[in-house]
Amino acid sequence: MAVATGTTMPPAGGGSATPASAEASRLQSPPAEPMVSEGPPVVTTVAYRERPRPPSYPRRAVDLRQQGTAIVRALVGLDGETRDVVLWRSSGVRLLDEAAVAAARDWLFQPARIGGRTIEAWVEIPVHFNLRG
Repeated sequence: MAVATGTTMPPAGGGSATPASAEASRLQSPPAEPMVSEGPPVVTTVAYRERPRPPSYPRRAVDLRQQGTAIVRALVGLDGETRDVVLWRSSGVRLLDEAAVAAARDWLFQPARIGGRTIEAWVEIPVHFNLRG
C-alpha cells in the first residue's frame, strides 16, 4: 500500500495530494502568457482564508504508481472565492491534473490587495501528488 508523504493526512486512495505553499470549471492546455497578463495580475503570495482541502489521489493513479506536480492557476475574486481554475502546467498524468483542478475550484483565499485596495487576481499553486512505500 502506498504511504502518504507531506503534511496532510492520506486520502482513502492511499496517497497524498497537497497544494503547495500554504472536475473543474474547465481543464485546458496552458494559455499563452499574454492572455493572463492582459487581465487580472498573477500574484506570487498565496494566502488561504481556510486551509485548502487536498485533492483526492485518484485510485487508478495510486494503482499505477503515478506521481507528479500539477500547477494550477486560480482566479480569486474580490471576496476570496475561486472564480475560475485552469491547468497551467501538467503533471504529465491526466488523472492527477484533473484532481488538482477539481480541488482548486473549492479553495477559499484571502483576496489580493494592491495599495490597500482589494483586487481580482490569479494565484499559481503547485499541487504535489507523491507516493511512498
